[in-house]
Amino acid sequence: MPMRIMGMASGMDIDSMIKQLMNAERIPYKKVIQKRDLVDFKMNAYREVNLKISSFRDSMKDFRLSSNIAVSKFSSSDDTKVKVTGSANQSSSHTIEVFELATNAIKSSTNSVSSIGLSGNSLPATTNVISSTNDSLNVSLNGVARTITLDAGSYTPSQLQSQLQSKIDLAFGPNRISASLNNGAIELSAIGTPGSLPPITVSEGNGGLASLGFNGRQSSKLDISVPISEIGNRFNNPLTIPSGTGTHSFKINGIEISYSSSDSVQSIMNKVNQSAAGVKMSYDGVSDRFTITSKSTGAASQVKLENVSGNFLDAIGVDLQVATGKDANVKIDGVTSFRDSNNFTIDGMTYTLLDKTSTPVTVKADRDIDGIYEKIKGFVKEFNEVIELVNTKLTDKKVRGYDPLTSDEKKEMSDNDIKLWEDKVKSGLLHNDSILSNVATDMRGIITATIDGLPQEYNSLYKMGLTTGKFVKGGYNPKDTGKIVIDEEKLLKAIEQDPESVINAFTNFSVDDGSKGIAHRLYETMNDTVSSITKKAGRSGGGLLDVSTELGKQYSDLQKDVIRWEERLLKKENQYYKKFSAMEKALQSSNSQMSWLSQQFG
Repeated sequence: MPMRIMGMASGMDIDSMIKQLMNAERIPYKKVIQKRDLVDFKMNAYREVNLKISSFRDSMKDFRLSSNIAVSKFSSSDDTKVKVTGSANQSSSHTIEVFELATNAIKSSTNSVSSIGLSGNSLPATTNVISSTNDSLNVSLNGVARTITLDAGSYTPSQLQSQLQSKIDLAFGPNRISASLNNGAIELSAIGTPGSLPPITVSEGNGGLASLGFNGRQSSKLDISVPISEIGNRFNNPLTIPSGTGTHSFKINGIEISYSSSDSVQSIMNKVNQSAAGVKMSYDGVSDRFTITSKSTGAASQVKLENVSGNFLDAIGVDLQVATGKDANVKIDGVTSFRDSNNFTIDGMTYTLLDKTSTPVTVKADRDIDGIYEKIKGFVKEFNEVIELVNTKLTDKKVRGYDPLTSDEKKEMSDNDIKLWEDKVKSGLLHNDSILSNVATDMRGIITATIDGLPQEYNSLYKMGLTTGKFVKGGYNPKDTGKIVIDEEKLLKAIEQDPESVINAFTNFSVDDGSKGIAHRLYETMNDTVSSITKKAGRSGGGLLDVSTELGKQYSDLQKDVIRWEERLLKKENQYYKKFSAMEKALQSSNSQMSWLSQQFG
């Protein structure tokens, strides 16, 4: 690149002069950029349409299937005994009798498993309770915890028992927990029906437990959250605790479950529930019993228990007899069968058995008139959105006097002004486009098209209440041409009178074009249009420089022209600077000679 010399000798603003010269040189370059950007805008316009049509095509792909339009509603004459749901796409009616429900295999503790009672140590003759030092403890009744704070003072055992009872009554209400004195020791027990008493747990507050004679956390029944090493003797049948780091184990359905002294009853149950034994183990603190239930129902389900080492199964009070479930015994339409579950599906109808029946229950699958109407309404909405976009592109006209902006021009404008300008540039790019004209014509013809093989009164959309809007002079919008208008009363009547024909008008499949349903025809039309636009401008979301497409090739060629012009303009600019540089050097030499001559003749 030649050295750029300012007009020191000539006094001229050379940069400004060259810039003006280059502005003239850049006129054809600007036209190439604008032409390239117009191709870009046109590609994007096509792709906008392609995206909408592709979405509609995919909807029609599903709409071709009768199961996606033939909505059914299900009913039972006694849904307290039998409920029905399903995906059946035709009307049907059945009777069902339930003689036996399917059951799980269940093993439970035969009796309460824990040594019931919550007692402290014998109290001294006098106990001093000091505020904020040893006056509070936590008491939980069936999982509901309260903090009990005693009044400060000096108490005899009887007075301390009375003080505790009054505070417990304030916290839980009267007749919930009894605080009694037995041989000088305080005992807590739930009040209620024997065999269904909720568990009580006490835990430390600020030393209040020791004031009452308790040693740390204690419970009236099993505390399943603490290590078994601390509660082994709380079982009626004391639990044998593994020594040291050793383990004991048992089997459920052949799956071995191991536990150590640091495990809690809860962690052992978690191991069971997360194992491959196929059961769920739980503990009810109120009944004080364990239950092991198979996750599946039916005669094939079982709970098989085996001791390996230790006595965990004995401690939780379950015997080793194998428990099995039962199959459901039903009669459907006069045919008796056995089911391993209370939920099963026959011919698209799913039955849920809830109770035995004394008389036959009638279950039905009826056409859901409103559901079918909503499906068609959704189709119309998508159809109209597509036709409106296509009509908009076809009818929008070119706004003259607006060409794509160059990067230099955008620098002088606000973002809002740029958008307004480009909206005008983009207007009319697909005006009267042949691809869009063809799809618009095909879509408009759908309304009056007939489907061979259907009853005359239902072999066309317009006969079922799907028509085009009426022309209103002065108020007609060309963008609404071909839109479907629903005559709700007429369409609902058609669905009620002959739902199968209405459904077939959309979904009928045939190799004969005249017998194809509307959804099949629209799918093919949309698919052909997507292919044509893709060849023209590429698919939506595709690469901008897809030279396999018509417009992509044009864009690529114009981009190459832009690059060649940029190289040519740079070369031209350098030539101008080179010429002006030579001129400056010549003037500088001439000025030097004149200065010398002046000195000689001076």
